Amino acid sequence: MSLTGDDASIDPIEAEILSVRAMWEKLDTFLQEIPFFKQLGLEKIKRISERGEMKECLVGEILVRQNEIANLFYIILQGQANCYTESDGSLVPMAVLRCGDFFGGKSLFNNLPSVATVEAEDGLICFTMTDRAFQEELTPVIKQLQEAANQYQMFIEQQI
Repeated sequence: MSLTGDDASIDPIEAEILSVRAMWEKLDTFLQEIPFFKQLGLEKIKRISERGEMKECLVGEILVRQNEIANLFYIILQGQANCYTESDGSLVPMAVLRCGDFFGGKSLFNNLPSVATVEAEDGLICFTMTDRAFQEELTPVIKQLQEAANQYQMFIEQQI
């Protein structure tokens, strides 16, 4: 950081580092605001945040490719990404993913190819988890949720 006279000026690279550092420090709070993560509790969220990394993405970077198994789980912290499928040589837009959206997990959880391609737009910063970290931290939670959903479905069917 350089100081000139009474004005404090920050070099753009230092400003970016400070921005990412501030984002990292607020990650636990941010994750608690996402409905899926809200139910996990602060201790689990802290473990998840310790297992991941920040990723600044380049414009046009393909993060997940249709028909390939994802190798990372992504949560968008800043910016946006386009989600689309390819059909008969044409790109078919599916969604624009924004802050708080996540992707790659279904492919990791089921070990199946992704159904869509996700491409970064300008200013995209994501929190990522490797396949191993995802499996260790989130798969047990997803299995519990599936079991609860199955039990609820059986309960509903018995009521009919």
